[in-house]
Amino acid sequence: MYGLGAAIRLGEALALEPVMLFTEQIGERLQRHTVLPMILLWICFIASGSVHAASIEIVLSSDSDEYHQVASRIHEALRDSRHHAESVATRLAQSLDADSNNAVLKDSRLVVAVGVRALKKILDGPMEFPVYAVLVPYASYSKLLDGIEAKGRASIKQNVSALYLDQPLHRQLALANALGDRFRVVGILLAETSDFDVASLVAEAKQLGMALRDIRVASSREIVPALKRTKRKIDILLTMFDPSFIDTQTIKQILYFSYHRRLPVLGYSHAMVKAGALAAIFSTPKQIGQHAAEEIIDALDSDPVRLSPPGFPKYYQAICNAAVADYFNLHVDCSLASLSHPGPQPASGGQ
Repeated sequence: MYGLGAAIRLGEALALEPVMLFTEQIGERLQRHTVLPMILLWICFIASGSVHAASIEIVLSSDSDEYHQVASRIHEALRDSRHHAESVATRLAQSLDADSNNAVLKDSRLVVAVGVRALKKILDGPMEFPVYAVLVPYASYSKLLDGIEAKGRASIKQNVSALYLDQPLHRQLALANALGDRFRVVGILLAETSDFDVASLVAEAKQLGMALRDIRVASSREIVPALKRTKRKIDILLTMFDPSFIDTQTIKQILYFSYHRRLPVLGYSHAMVKAGALAAIFSTPKQIGQHAAEEIIDALDSDPVRLSPPGFPKYYQAICNAAVADYFNLHVDCSLASLSHPGPQPASGGQ
């Protein structure tokens, strides 16, 4: 079992880069150019042709392994489904320049955007096809669709849906509740402009015998001062990814504040728990790929394709950091299996 110092050093060694595992900023730095994903990508191009749309086009924000895991799971599930005859192609967002966007994608039954960059690239051009976005934070998706409306293109919003990267906040409340009776007042860090329905969360917290306090900040510079003002009023801090004020530096500040002020933090990724958060609920790329595949298969039953409303991942897992739990004198099973719903496992194995 690691000591607290080891946990802190681990967070520093990671440089907190993996905390944003699925975000566009770290996507650039975490690109793992493995041979197999590139081979699979080129096979897709050869099979479908580089200038003709497949029935289903999967557009990846970058060549990182996480995006390929999502795409591979969708490929596998479609291959084994009632829609196995549908042609599927995978492309990188950078291969779609503004002028050829329509020419490549316009005849697709469905376009799947994996990550924020891919979604933005597609939404920037003319759209004559439904778009399903996956691995996108709720905040980023909302901002992009608000941008579409501001440009007078609100009509295309009905043809776009998403599977968010985030977890619904009621799961995180359940996690805090499961960690111990000492966590009765939960603070949640939100952007000043966040449109989360805090009132409903307050009601859910009350049902668990908990109180919820929202901590609003206009920018990353306000996070630590805001936490100092509220530290004595909350028992645990809940974080969620919002690129408008969260980045690797602010996460580092939050975790150091956690140690120095003895305020436990609930994170939003496996890497954040490794770096020093007490616990987190999150979905792996394969779990998100599995859920996305199920939604796509159902959507393909309609012609034209009919997408479900945007939603959160239904497959997820919860873990905690044993060293941090020891630091806070908590006695919990850090597998937190009772709070996890991993979903069906592919025949090839993996999460």
